[in-house]
Amino acid sequence: NSTMKKKVNKLIFQHAKTVFISTAVSQNGRLDLIASLVVNVRLVKEIVRVCGFRPNFKNLSKLTLRVFSTALIAEGLENIDFTEMLPTNIQSAIKSIPFAKIVTESLLQGISNAMLTLRIGIITRKYLFADSKELSKKSIRRGAFIETVKMLPGIIKDSFSSFPEKFKNVFKNKPKKEASEAL
Repeated sequence: NSTMKKKVNKLIFQHAKTVFISTAVSQNGRLDLIASLVVNVRLVKEIVRVCGFRPNFKNLSKLTLRVFSTALIAEGLENIDFTEMLPTNIQSAIKSIPFAKIVTESLLQGISNAMLTLRIGIITRKYLFADSKELSKKSIRRGAFIETVKMLPGIIKDSFSSFPEKFKNVFKNKPKKEASEAL
């Protein structure tokens, strides 16, 4: 259980990091939705496979719908406005800096999407590791929320540490040999 849980948590962490970076960089809501949906469906499928299950498409679809319905009903979590949590002097300082509002909104969107991915992964793990225990959706959501809050700072930190390197690689000059081959 602990070895498998570590593998699954690593998988959840990687997918949440991917969602955070892709939705924080993107300025398109539809693209964010599609990216999050694809990554989250892939996450459920990969968790099931890592756990050693080989369900048919029908059973995998049922699990995915069950996980998504549990994760999306998060008792008001989607209604949280993160900007209201900031003190007013920080809000006014952010508003006075050009482009800061856009950047902060993108980062907050990335954080909320990463939280959703974490919840989906944790809920999937909880359903698969339930060992035929009757768990209520409420207890699963509560446990997933607590784990999400614990994992989120690590994802943000890891994403910020890896993001500048990826950003640098985009603008890095290609060697002449690679540049001529690309043409």
